[in-house]
Amino acid sequence: MDDQKRPSLGDAKRLEFLGAQMRQARKRRGLLLRHVARHLGVTVPLVHAYEFGEVHIPVLRFLELADFVGLDTGLLSRRRILRERAAA
Repeated sequence: MDDQKRPSLGDAKRLEFLGAQMRQARKRRGLLLRHVARHLGVTVPLVHAYEFGEVHIPVLRFLELADFVGLDTGLLSRRRILRERAAA
């Protein structure tokens, strides 16, 4: 799967959350994995791995993917801040 690193255990939950958000946004737009892969210039299995938090996604690629599927990246950070405050 390209040269992407596997996440540490600490990163796994964050990557799963981001991946789930990417997947939901992609499906809301009616896009298939192959559409996203073609747009990013990567393989379908790599996009799948991003969506399931199996590998790290480079920041610039994440931003490109988020823009393509219509994912509001600002909303992600606000959700995380609120969730962390609630857990404290």
